[in-house]
Amino acid sequence: MKIDTMCLIADKINNVETAKSLIKGLEIFKENEINSLLDELEKCEYNELACDLAVTETVIVNRTLKEHIKLIWALKDCDYNLYAYLIATNKHVLNKRTTDEQIALMKVLKECNYNEYVCEIAVRDSVLNKRTNEEQITLIRAFKECEYNMAIFRIIVDMDVLNNRTLKEHLKLIKILKECDYNSLVYNLATDPNLLKLPIEKHLKLIQAFEDCNYNIKAYPLVVNVNLLKLSIEKHLKLIYALKDCEYEKLAYDLAVNPDLLKLDIEEHLKLMQAFKECEYNKFAYYIAIDKNVLTDKTIDEHIALMKALKDCDYNYFVSLIAINKNILTNKTIDEHITLMKALKDCDYNTSAYELIIDHNLLKLGIQEHLKLIKIFKEFEYDKCIFNEIKSGCTIEKLENKYKKIPFDKGLDGIKNIDEMKEYFNQLKEDNLDDVNSKTLVYKYKK
Repeated sequence: MKIDTMCLIADKINNVETAKSLIKGLEIFKENEINSLLDELEKCEYNELACDLAVTETVIVNRTLKEHIKLIWALKDCDYNLYAYLIATNKHVLNKRTTDEQIALMKVLKECNYNEYVCEIAVRDSVLNKRTNEEQITLIRAFKECEYNMAIFRIIVDMDVLNNRTLKEHLKLIKILKECDYNSLVYNLATDPNLLKLPIEKHLKLIQAFEDCNYNIKAYPLVVNVNLLKLSIEKHLKLIYALKDCEYEKLAYDLAVNPDLLKLDIEEHLKLMQAFKECEYNKFAYYIAIDKNVLTDKTIDEHIALMKALKDCDYNYFVSLIAINKNILTNKTIDEHITLMKALKDCDYNTSAYELIIDHNLLKLGIQEHLKLIKIFKEFEYDKCIFNEIKSGCTIEKLENKYKKIPFDKGLDGIKNIDEMKEYFNQLKEDNLDDVNSKTLVYKYKK
């Protein structure tokens, strides 16, 4: 570089460091090129950023002198803004955009009041790779329309969205996020890798369903559940709304995603969830709902009947065990099954009565004979001897002969006070006895 040229630079620029940088950077140019750049810089009043742009190596390598000068003009038009300078000198932009495209990015930055995040979108390598310049500018303007909301920024630059969505689909996700007031969970749904593999309309419908659930965090796991994503959109949505109807109860969620229930017809699945709601979300009703043996051996209506019978039995734990007992499920009709459940309720949920109800040998008897034995056990106040007799196979006839009938005078001897006597006489009437004598065989007084 000529000394006169360097003197000219020194005369025009007050900042010594800028002058040094310019002299060193321009030495690779021919003299006429140096003069052209200096003429443009003079028009820019030797602005520091304009001078830096003139000697930036990546610009020199990737742009012709004419293009280089156009970038300096564009920087001047952008008021020498730092973010405009960053776009002009960014290596990714220089490699992947033409000069005119690069200047278009600088102009849209100016339209956006030199917003820092607009600059970030303009120079983000992933956006430059996956979107054309026009698409990139469209995304920036969408960002501006959303008042530079940070959730929108993140969705614009999200790698999974860029890889899996077209520009049109990308804009639809931006639109629905805006409509949902930039809800953080909606953002998570919009950028979820598994949801991004779905067709866009299914993706949007799932987000809409989540909005319909008032963004309830308990509904969120159901929306993104990988097993439900394999279902049709209609089935998936029905389960989401069913959970909403069940007030997002944890066990209702577990019913919705249960692998065995997902094999059912959707309407049967929903019926079980509704029955669970009607059972007040009781955990023992839940166990009946998901029991593999019940699912295998009973129709959906029978399944629900067992849950309702449990409700009628105060959700008793031992009644729930009768409901899912494999032997009973296999060998009894639904009516007989429910009758056995109610029989335990009639026995005040006595645990020994429960043992007699589920006894393998007793279940081989006819239902009426089985119930009669349980009734005798109750009448004898769950006496252990009677329990053992029944368990050992004693028949009803033998029990009645051995334990239940005694002469009336013997029964009267066991009465201790006048109240017991009155109650005893009422018991005899209940046994259809109108007239007795000392030898009449009667039941013992039952306290």
